[in-house]
Amino acid sequence: MIHKLIFAGIGTILAAVVSTTAFTAENLPVISIDAGKTLGPVNRLVFGHNIEAADGRGIFSEAPNAANFDKSGIKYGQGLWNPATRKPYPETAAMVKSINPGMMRYPGGCLAHNYNWKKAVGPLTERGDWQFGIDEYIKLCRELNVEPLFTVTDYALPVEELPKHAAELVEYLNAPATPDHPWAMKRKEWGNPEPYNVKWFELGNESDHGNHKCIPGRKYTPAEYIKYAGTVAAAMKAVDPSILVGVVTVPGSGADYGCPWNMEVYRGACPFADFVVVHFYGPGVDDLNPEACLSAAMAFGDQIERATSIDNIAGAVVKLCFSGKFTERQMYDRIVKNGGLVDHLGTSDVLEILERIKGGDTYAKLIYDAMIYQIAKYIGAYATVMSGEVDAILLTGGIARETYLVNEIRSRVNYIAPVHAYPGEFEMEALASGAYRVMTGQEQPKTYTGVPVWSHFTR
Repeated sequence: MIHKLIFAGIGTILAAVVSTTAFTAENLPVISIDAGKTLGPVNRLVFGHNIEAADGRGIFSEAPNAANFDKSGIKYGQGLWNPATRKPYPETAAMVKSINPGMMRYPGGCLAHNYNWKKAVGPLTERGDWQFGIDEYIKLCRELNVEPLFTVTDYALPVEELPKHAAELVEYLNAPATPDHPWAMKRKEWGNPEPYNVKWFELGNESDHGNHKCIPGRKYTPAEYIKYAGTVAAAMKAVDPSILVGVVTVPGSGADYGCPWNMEVYRGACPFADFVVVHFYGPGVDDLNPEACLSAAMAFGDQIERATSIDNIAGAVVKLCFSGKFTERQMYDRIVKNGGLVDHLGTSDVLEILERIKGGDTYAKLIYDAMIYQIAKYIGAYATVMSGEVDAILLTGGIARETYLVNEIRSRVNYIAPVHAYPGEFEMEALASGAYRVMTGQEQPKTYTGVPVWSHFTR
């Protein structure tokens, strides 16, 4: 009997696959799609809506010192809010309900650069044109049955004032109306005694490009953004630890996901960020007819996948090889010796990494879990080559002694075949066994000449 096994030598992912299947025109695998079968509900938060309701001076077309600006957002909620009745317009509210969004973002994207939330609360008679503010926005969200999401300002005040400013926003939204929460007491005074329990907050918006034409002009470096986001997140969560905060990335087509700004922010924000805000600008449909627009939208997912594919990563490696910055040996060391765990965590010692994880190092856990994910993904890829006819998956190597890793891999691939761990390296045993077979006459010794036995390995 020939057993079909997948060997995963963990650390360097190796696979030895034995299969007796020979594909012919008659037995080619067939994928059948049952379009009528429901696998489960789609997460409604995938489908969001953005409402722009802030002061656009210095952001859009109006000059930063203009006497007037477009007030359709702060007064009418971009056509969703009737300031006379203090309710949503039924017609536009019905349109939004018809597309069933799960989340509504406020006060917009770039408008957050210039947004001071304290202008959007208080008695309506004292707010001037700001008739659609925070309380009205929450009321609109509840009317539309959508989850509120706030874009927290990144540039509206001096950076040292932003943590307190953001913490007071959370207090206004989520704290109980008790004397130790003065902004929540104001909320109660202005007619809203119960906390709103807002959960989602984005820390800035596309902060890499600065605050447009606002005065004074400001633009964070990645390190400055990390410091801003970290201090703001800490201040906000000190008021309500249950909230979720997201950090922003460089917007684009999707091909720049690994740009230097993003990579530095990923690493620096990992200890405190709950999610990452990604802005894909595409597909371009402004000048397309409806049929072409639909086709472009349907193809955009594939374009994103190609932009972030291994081919794109390989292209970056090729550019590095021919950049003149590194010798052949240096490139080899960067890829083979200094990649993976070493690149992210500065060590390949799993025991050290596990100690860091036990000590609360969330970034170390993220990278370790990513390695486990990659191992499981490779095992799944090998299983497809065998048409899923796998008898067992064997985990080897010293790291296979680590029960968390083995259990996590097992939870992901056990549906393919039973997973067995054989911890340790057996190189010395194999050498001793070979020597014994020669000494006992079971095999003849071979002389290693240094000449490859397969010419294709030569250059």
